[in-house]
Amino acid sequence: MAEMAFSPFKLELYTYHKSFGMIILGLTVLRVIWKHIDVRIKPLDTHTRLEHFLSKFIHILLYIGLIGMPISGWLMSNAGEFPNSFFGLFEFPHLVEKNEELFKLTRSVHSIFAYMLILAIGLHIVGALKHHIIDKDNTLKRMGGKIVLAVIGIAILCVPVYFIVLETFEKLETTSQATQTHTKLSSKTTTHTDNQWIIDYQNSKIAFIFTQYGENISGHFDQWDATVIFDKEDLENSSAAISIDIASIKTGSDDRDQQAISTEWFSQADFPKAHFKSTHFEKTSENSFIIHGDLNLRGITQNISFPFKLQGDKAKTVVNAEFPLSRLHFGIGQGQWKETNAIGDQVDISIHLTAHQEN
Repeated sequence: MAEMAFSPFKLELYTYHKSFGMIILGLTVLRVIWKHIDVRIKPLDTHTRLEHFLSKFIHILLYIGLIGMPISGWLMSNAGEFPNSFFGLFEFPHLVEKNEELFKLTRSVHSIFAYMLILAIGLHIVGALKHHIIDKDNTLKRMGGKIVLAVIGIAILCVPVYFIVLETFEKLETTSQATQTHTKLSSKTTTHTDNQWIIDYQNSKIAFIFTQYGENISGHFDQWDATVIFDKEDLENSSAAISIDIASIKTGSDDRDQQAISTEWFSQADFPKAHFKSTHFEKTSENSFIIHGDLNLRGITQNISFPFKLQGDKAKTVVNAEFPLSRLHFGIGQGQWKETNAIGDQVDISIHLTAHQEN
């Protein structure tokens, strides 16, 4: 399923996948409780001690996998800030906050549990066939199965094995991108004019929040550059320009980041950068202003205006701004993504700048 093209249908499949996973978790917990209440079936006298041990071992693997896989998936959804609803009826509670490292860890653990389940189910089927074909006892019948079902089960197991192995090799071949820092940006040799701000990129951020099936998902851009010349007493000669590297988008999921820069969304290959350039400023109170300017996203330019607040002095200036944008106004979300039932149209932008000015 992970190999499918990103689409509303894929998002719906993930919803069903998670919902059935939570059903399995609930049923497994009930089965464990019932197992300690109900009378256990005694093993056949023909079973060896090794077979008794293997039977218990495989059952333990099954229970660990059936409980661990949905729980790890639950944690993975929370850590990656993905929706985790039950057939769209209600949201499961968040066990953890968004955490990219935890997301990667739980995704790996989720895969391990998948391997464990495939191994346990495969051994379970092979053991049943061994008893039926070689030992010729009624173990398979006591399990409620038939040889045809066992053979079909092995055939079905080959499908997830193929996709998991394929995904594993692809991950091994993919190298993680080098960690991007803003040290180079901060250390650029630049000729500063009067009232030009020197941006502290380490403590500044351009972030956003969008919705997926009503669930808020946050992200930010790692690489961007800004040129700000601003004096609240001289707005006429003030200006601001921001350039954002679209490929540096971070949402807590590498897969989601790759989808964001694809042709249907930001189309980063054709439009690698987003640009904003101010046209004029407007003062609304002592430290509150409105900036007007042109924003170019995905090759489309729109005039936008948004308020911001100014704090501090020349030694340390802090700017905070929050405002909504319509992704569809910039053509972000083509084809089937023009519908807003899966991904909402409104994107909430937040800008936090920390800077200082040379005396």
